[in-house]
Amino acid sequence: MFLEVSSFEEILLLHDRAKLIFGSTLNAIEYLDSESYELVRSVKSQNFIFPFERRANSKPFYLLVEVEALTSDVNSGELIETFYS
Repeated sequence: MFLEVSSFEEILLLHDRAKLIFGSTLNAIEYLDSESYELVRSVKSQNFIFPFERRANSKPFYLLVEVEALTSDVNSGELIETFYS
């Protein structure tokens, strides 16, 4: 999941929420500020696809949450819905 986030404080809250909800299936959480995003975007190759283009009203931070493939006994849709709620 790649999310736009309003503040660093929100990133910290989402970090804790992801750890709580995804538990041992959580592989990584990565943070980016808008300046870093723009720097990478400015030197990107043509084959690199960005999840969204920056807009005038874009949020200043980004959060990437990576979870491992879930087994059939875990409903990944429910976990993701819980994270977003």
